[in-house]
Amino acid sequence: MPIHPDDDISALERARERLYAPTQAAAPRPALEDPGKQHSHKHVRLAGLFFVGALAFFIVAVGISAYLLYSGGNSVSVNNISIALQGPATIAGGDTLPLSLTITNSNPVAINNATLEIDFPAGTRSATDITQDYPRYTENLGTLAPGATITRSVQAVIFGSNAQSLIIPVSLAYSAGGSNAVFVKKTSYPLAISTTPLSVAVAAPTETVSGQRFTITLTARSSATVPLDNVVVAAPLPFGFSVASTSLPLVSSSFILGTLAPGASRTITITGSLTGQESSATAFTFTIGTASTAGSAALVISYMQQQASIAIASPFISTTLAVNGDTSGAAVISPGAQQTVTLSYANTLTTAVTNASIQISVSGSAVD
Repeated sequence: MPIHPDDDISALERARERLYAPTQAAAPRPALEDPGKQHSHKHVRLAGLFFVGALAFFIVAVGISAYLLYSGGNSVSVNNISIALQGPATIAGGDTLPLSLTITNSNPVAINNATLEIDFPAGTRSATDITQDYPRYTENLGTLAPGATITRSVQAVIFGSNAQSLIIPVSLAYSAGGSNAVFVKKTSYPLAISTTPLSVAVAAPTETVSGQRFTITLTARSSATVPLDNVVVAAPLPFGFSVASTSLPLVSSSFILGTLAPGASRTITITGSLTGQESSATAFTFTIGTASTAGSAALVISYMQQQASIAIASPFISTTLAVNGDTSGAAVISPGAQQTVTLSYANTLTTAVTNASIQISVSGSAVD
């Protein structure tokens, strides 16, 4: 194909243009940053990374804590401690209570310094020595490993009145490793008293007139299957009561009954009078039990306590005595002179009093 002259010119022209074309300016290089600025930017980036890491750690820690709190995890909880109690639901007063306890640690970690405590009712006695008070059983069980079970048998002599309901508190105090906190697991054991080996019944008026005599009757009874020795009825008489007579001698405010055979009973009467303000009430308390030795009036074991409350009421007929018009009760008279004594009486009830009688007696060597 023949070469066209225009093609050669165009090719030469293009080469010439490329050869003589002005050189393009090189792109300016970016100026170097200040080293102080670079160091500052690096610190900002490190601080940001640290903050993000701390925030992430906090979120993870909160999540783990929440999980351990609600799922149990390796935490120690009183809900993971069980105390199983076995024993009779009813016993006779004065009998021995056999109590079996099974303690299980279901926590995933051990518990330390586990201390078992049982609080018995007032009057409880030791099963090995009935003369000794036994208010509380305490034992340090030491460390209970995860899943460990400990069994204990406890005996005590329980007293109470007939049909009395008792609640015996039981607690287990312990601590966890790495903590000074003390945790307490609590439970209780219900117990009913069916009968008492000794009982006392009280028969007394509900009210009396100040200064008027009345009688209180006590009936002591044994429901034991064996004879009971050194039986005593403690009868501390209240202030304002004056004893006129008793069917048995009072020894240090007590009646010594001695030995009571199974099913036997003794009756005691106390006659006297109360002095006090109208509408006031006086409580009499009688306790039956046994003494440590024959002839002793001090109770070592108390089986039952009964009370009687007697109120002082106004008399049905009120009287007023005056000597020469003086009603003070301390009248002064002249020897050899004639005296005038006046007795006034009135019905204090809202109904009529029938067959009432008033007796007046004059006595003393100074009276003619």
